[in-house]
Amino acid sequence: MSDTQYGEHLAVHDILLNAVPYKMEAADYHLKQMRRAFESGLLMPKAPELNDQRQKQANDGKFKRLCWHYEAFLFQLYAAFDHVLQELNVRGKLGLDFEDVTWNAVRKAMPEHPVVVHLKAVREEPWFRLLRNARHRSAHHLIPLFAMIGNSTGTAQAVAYDHPETRGVGGPELFATLDGWWTSAREALLEAHRIMRDSSAGSSP
Repeated sequence: MSDTQYGEHLAVHDILLNAVPYKMEAADYHLKQMRRAFESGLLMPKAPELNDQRQKQANDGKFKRLCWHYEAFLFQLYAAFDHVLQELNVRGKLGLDFEDVTWNAVRKAMPEHPVVVHLKAVREEPWFRLLRNARHRSAHHLIPLFAMIGNSTGTAQAVAYDHPETRGVGGPELFATLDGWWTSAREALLEAHRIMRDSSAGSSP
């Protein structure tokens, strides 16, 4: 990468630094909206009410919003890690176009970099594998993200079944799992930036 190209990359460096907290804040927002949609009351029509189109349409709208926010949560949380790769591309002067910055490309280009070593360990953790699988299924497969299961009171449980940990898990247990993903991601990303900062300080003249 030439000095001119490096300078152009550095021009977006502040944007990259701000992108990770932006993505984390967005993921947190969508998780809160999921809770709001769920707690607003997703009603499963009882037998005499099956032909009530107004009730069905209202419930369908809440159900769709729940799914939309779930997909957005997965996308934003996973994208935060992609932005760390973009920052490594800039700091490491790899010269990759933004669309070519992938985990495999960065890992092969700088396998011994402390941040890459850290991210490799993170990517092998169970919570990250579940997040990655859920995000990829959401992005690439046209399958329902949730099943709605009615109970004796006619109130629905939102059950995510697109990855093992939340398959058949509804309500508070589902949100506890997603909260855990967000918290684990935050800790992993903070550590990545601490390592990156220390590495940069150590390489300064």
